[in-house]
Amino acid sequence: MLYWEDSDSLRDHVIEAGEMDLVFKSLNFETEIHPIPNTDSHYNVEEFLIRQQLSLSLDKRYFDLPRLLIIHYSGHGDRGDDKYIIDDSQNERVVWRP
Repeated sequence: MLYWEDSDSLRDHVIEAGEMDLVFKSLNFETEIHPIPNTDSHYNVEEFLIRQQLSLSLDKRYFDLPRLLIIHYSGHGDRGDDKYIIDDSQNERVVWRP
């Protein structure tokens, strides 16, 4: 589960990541919650994904088990992207967009 560690909606993203973590663990998936830092975020996410792919690849090679990588991303790249305008009179804060 990925989310921005300095998001305007950090609390909502942390809660969502925790809830998704519980869902996947209840289905016997291994999970990892990874906050994306504001500094060198591209490299941080790239390194995280490479580590996940390497782990899956080694598991497949040595244990010959089927593997699946699911990435859940909560948030967007820019501040304010977590606001969804319903109409001119309403701004609603959302974590998950319809």
